[in-house]
Amino acid sequence: MLSASHRRSIGRAAAAAKPIEACGLLVGTRRTGQAEIESVTVLANYTRRDRHSYYEIAPVDFLRVENEAHARNRDVIGAWHSHPHGPILPSATDRDLAWPDWCYVIAGFRDDGTMQLGAWRFVDNRMIEDQLSQ
Repeated sequence: MLSASHRRSIGRAAAAAKPIEACGLLVGTRRTGQAEIESVTVLANYTRRDRHSYYEIAPVDFLRVENEAHARNRDVIGAWHSHPHGPILPSATDRDLAWPDWCYVIAGFRDDGTMQLGAWRFVDNRMIEDQLSQ
């Protein structure tokens, strides 16, 4: 579940970061395989690679968000990032670096500039599309 407020947060951050990839973490709970996203963080793209095509979250940022989540009896259940110039499909790098059962939200932009979102999970060594219900 990704609320309208969460969608707007991701959209604003992704648009502001263009042409580089924006990123952040998803915090919430997981019940019977369903991710319940309660908060969306926006973090700096820490990668030393080409930030137009890659993202990386700094370990110190990950630990800070994880500790804050655990203090509220929540978990980091996934990550989001943008594809400023590509589809909302997971790239080969996204698939290679995915963590099992995490929720991955990808924000992309259509030719007219409108944002679209897709959600994916890495299960049994493959990415499967997830629903982004509100």
